[in-house]
Amino acid sequence: MEYIAARALLFKDGKVLMVREKGKRHWSFPGGGVKEDSDIESGLKREMLEELSLKITNIRKYCEYTHVWSKSGDIRRDVFFLVDADVDTIKIDNEIEECVWFDYGFQEYNLPMNSRYTDRSIWERLLNDGLIKEPFRIEGDDIDRIQKICEEASQIILKYYGQSYDVEYKMKNHKAPVTQADKESDKLISSRLKEYYPDFGLVTEEGDNDWKEYTWCVDPLDGTRGFVDKNGCFQILVGLMYHNYPIWGFIYSPIRKIQYYGGVNIPATKVVNSKKIKLSVVPNNLSGNILILPKEKNLKFVPSNLPRLKLDKIFARDNSDYESKHIFMFIVENEANLRIDLRKGIFGVWDMCAPQAILQAANGFISDLELFPLRYYVGERFLKTGFIVTDSIERARSVLENL
Repeated sequence: MEYIAARALLFKDGKVLMVREKGKRHWSFPGGGVKEDSDIESGLKREMLEELSLKITNIRKYCEYTHVWSKSGDIRRDVFFLVDADVDTIKIDNEIEECVWFDYGFQEYNLPMNSRYTDRSIWERLLNDGLIKEPFRIEGDDIDRIQKICEEASQIILKYYGQSYDVEYKMKNHKAPVTQADKESDKLISSRLKEYYPDFGLVTEEGDNDWKEYTWCVDPLDGTRGFVDKNGCFQILVGLMYHNYPIWGFIYSPIRKIQYYGGVNIPATKVVNSKKIKLSVVPNNLSGNILILPKEKNLKFVPSNLPRLKLDKIFARDNSDYESKHIFMFIVENEANLRIDLRKGIFGVWDMCAPQAILQAANGFISDLELFPLRYYVGERFLKTGFIVTDSIERARSVLENL
C-alpha cells in the first residue's frame, strides 16, 4: 500500500516554513495526505487553506522522497512543491500549535523532525539551491568574547565576595536571594551581549525576557545562596538557544577560574590554566547508580521522594572537593551518572540552557520524566517539567521505570 503526502515549501528571508501540530513534539513541512497522484496539487491547496488559511499559487514540483516500512512493506511518498502565497495572511487552525520560519539551523542543530517519513537531506538540497540561508555558528572568536565577558563579570562578583552587603529575597522564607553582585553582573553581561549580538534575544534571571530566533540565556550569578554563605559554590552561566533549543553553553567559575563550554558541533571542553581538556561522558563507566545532589541537606529527602529508586551511592556537591562546580559537570566528568529532579516550574531557562548544551556536547543524556527532549517555550521563563540527567538513555529508562 502506498501513502502519498504533499508538502509545501514556502520561503521568507532565506527561511522555510515549518509547522507543529497540537500534541506533537516534532516539526513537519505544511501539507498532508492525498488519495492519489491525480489529486496531489488540489489536495495540497486544500490542506494549506485549511491549516494556514493560505491560498497557494504557482505550484512547481521540487523533489520527492520515499520511505518503506520494514514490517508492513507499505510505502510513504512525500512530494515537495515550491509554492507562492501571501505569507503575511497566515492564520493557523485548531490542529496547528505553531508555525515558524527556519534557516538551515533546523538541520544543523538537529531539531526534532518526523524523519522516519521525510528524508532530512532535503535541507541540504534547499541550502545548496540557495533557498535557505546558513545559520549563525559559534566560532572561536565568540568563545573568546564570552570568556572575556564572564571574566569581567567575575571581577564585579568577587569585589562583593567576602564583604558585607544587603541581601534581598524573591520569595518568602529567605528563598531565592539576590544581591548587588547579581544585579551588576547581570547589567554588565546583558550590555555586552546586546552590543556584540544586537539581533539576538536575551533572557536573564534578573531582568530581560526578550525571545528571538537566537536567544542568550544568562544566569549572572548561579548559586547566589553559595555566594551569600561564602562557600564558593557559584558560577556564571551563559547559554544560547536556537528557536528555544539549547545549542551552546559556557560556564565560568569566578573562584576557581575554570571554564566549561560546548554545544552542537563544538566538543565539550574544560579549560584549566589555559589548558583545554576534551570531555566525554562514558556510559556505564561507573558501577551502579551514582546520584549527585546540590546540597547535603537534600539527602534526607531522597527516601521519600525516590522510595523505589535503587541507588548505589549518593553524594552532595557541597560536601565534595569541588563544590563550586556546576552539578551537571559531575556527570560530564564521569564522577556521577544520575541527577533527577521531579519538581516543576522551579528551574529557569538561565539555569538549564548552558549546562544542558555542554552535557549534550559530551554525549550525556537529558530528558523530561517521560524520556522526551526538554521543551522550552517562548515567553516561559521556567521549565514546566521535571528532568533526568544520566550517562545514557538506557540508565534513564531503568531509573524512571522504578519511580
